[in-house]
Amino acid sequence: MDEAAVQAEVAWTDSLRAALADKEGWAIFISTPAGKTWFYHLFEAAKRRKGWAAFQFTSYDNPYLPPGEIDSSKLVMSSKSFAQEHLAEFISAGGSTFKREWFSERGCNDEIIARVLSFDTAYGGKGSDFSAGLLGGITSKYQVAVLAGWRDRLEFPQLQRKIESMARTNINGLKWILVESKASGTSLIQSLKETAPDLAGLFVPITPTEDKERRADLISGWCEHQMILLPKPGPENAWLLQFEDDLFAFPSCEFKDYVDSFTQLLQFLSHYLSEGLRYRAAPEWEKLV
Repeated sequence: MDEAAVQAEVAWTDSLRAALADKEGWAIFISTPAGKTWFYHLFEAAKRRKGWAAFQFTSYDNPYLPPGEIDSSKLVMSSKSFAQEHLAEFISAGGSTFKREWFSERGCNDEIIARVLSFDTAYGGKGSDFSAGLLGGITSKYQVAVLAGWRDRLEFPQLQRKIESMARTNINGLKWILVESKASGTSLIQSLKETAPDLAGLFVPITPTEDKERRADLISGWCEHQMILLPKPGPENAWLLQFEDDLFAFPSCEFKDYVDSFTQLLQFLSHYLSEGLRYRAAPEWEKLV
């Protein structure tokens, strides 16, 4: 069973094990850890069970992987992801994904060279999830500054007008408008292109390929390495309180719209963040080349 940790346990217990019984066959379970799933318990049991064996290797044990390449991935991954993906450690689920101490540097003193709007577009009236939007700025050092946020429950026409209004308000340096394209987002993008043809070239439909927690985990490394700048608290940033409450409680927060907009923004800008982090981590002589 390859990648056993992400397969259903019943594939082994109810199917494969029974198929091996008559011949007393053997099985090999191979996987990167994915939390303490059934694969973890099987691994621990194999250490004590007669006729079983357990082996654990890190990426550094692989003779085909250059150690320097593994070290470089540490720069862009969260410590949790690196421990799991490269050190083969079983990491317990639980706790918040984002830590408040990762955002000790507040405000942005560098030039903003491009602006990006990111929207999570849940709508449907009272009792529905919120729609949320964030304005991000790419700095001259290829960090990402979160500049403004908004969240509300809006029906389709009001949501469309709100997105168009935010785009026009921040049109100076605006390069992309990211809109999650599943369900409501698909029709929203099409309608916006028709009503605001001058903005049509800025819209980028985003189709998520992982669940919310996986997307958050993938971008948490940028935050841990302090590549993301949050604004300073103040009356002009009244939205920040709710954003931080959701961010630092995720995935246990009641509403995840702000975090969805945040992860969408950072995933889209990951190539800029990668270059910015590489520059910050490089020795001074490399920066001069």
